Amino acid sequence: MSGISKENEVRRLLSKALSRRRRKAHAPGVHNALQLDLNKEFEEPRGDSMKYFSVVLMLFALLIIVVSQLVGLERSLG
Repeated sequence: MSGISKENEVRRLLSKALSRRRRKAHAPGVHNALQLDLNKEFEEPRGDSMKYFSVVLMLFALLIIVVSQLVGLERSLG
């Protein structure tokens, strides 16, 4: 008997929480935030990733050039 009442209590609490969440989702503040698209502040602009990739690629090429010059210098001295 107590198992059934606990199950009913859990269902009642879940229902109450879901209805509260639905009411909050329809609040004017939530709709204003959706219209303003406040989440875009946290998104990384798409162009920045290409900039970072090209900088890393140039640094890698510079490293290869420097290492090849050092190896060539070592061979000419040795």
